[in-house]
Amino acid sequence: RHPLNRLVSAYHFWGILHNPIKNKPSLPLWLHRTLNRSEGKDPQAWPFAVHIGRYNFLTWKFSNGTMPQGTAARDDSAFPLANINDGWKVPFTEAAENLAKFDLVLILESRHSIEMMKRTLGWKNFQHNHVVPSGNVENSHADKDMTAEQYDYLWDANRFDMILYYWMKAVHLVKMRCNALDN
Repeated sequence: RHPLNRLVSAYHFWGILHNPIKNKPSLPLWLHRTLNRSEGKDPQAWPFAVHIGRYNFLTWKFSNGTMPQGTAARDDSAFPLANINDGWKVPFTEAAENLAKFDLVLILESRHSIEMMKRTLGWKNFQHNHVVPSGNVENSHADKDMTAEQYDYLWDANRFDMILYYWMKAVHLVKMRCNALDN
């Protein structure tokens, strides 16, 4: 899934819909809180939701939790900073290597993902229902939900996930088109 749409979706689900406090936080404040909450937590020992607001979540997840988070800005009204210096090189490489081992990487926004699962995995029975435990199914559009400045900032803060996303999207499209040519 597009990394910024994933962040916005997580914010709407965890920061607003499932947040028990009366005054719901802004996206920057929610990011501050989730980044602080997940800092230093073992990826295997803590619930998934504690890590959902991390920057570069995909890179972090597929590097076995070794991707550094960066530092938080002092002003809760601004987005947290994503200054991770050189600590990204090994985790980013590890994440890319781990993702390259998969026979199938799906792009959730692609209308061809179900066809790819049928071809690659041999699955035949699909129900086209998306189930959420509460609320409604809503597509997130970070580019429309934020100002251009906010979008650019979060794109840069999640640059490693953005690179992996576009690489996986390219691999997905090549596999889809090359398999279509073989048939």
